[in-house]
Amino acid sequence: MKLKVKNLNWLAGRPVVFLDMKTAKEMDIAVNERVLITNRKRVYALVDIFSQVVREDEIGLSRELTSILNAKNGEVLE
Repeated sequence: MKLKVKNLNWLAGRPVVFLDMKTAKEMDIAVNERVLITNRKRVYALVDIFSQVVREDEIGLSRELTSILNAKNGEVLE
């Protein structure tokens, strides 16, 4: 599934993605599962559900993940 990036600039201590509850249900993903995020690189990250911050079809990235992927706001990740 392709999701639009929202850089949250939150220091999590490890690569973490934040998803909306509806998006997570569509993808059959639960909290603390690992997911593979790809753009030019491939990185595994932990999932957290945070519907108040990210919208449906968005993926929030922790600061660590943003720097690893060099992702920009609005970029599409898979």
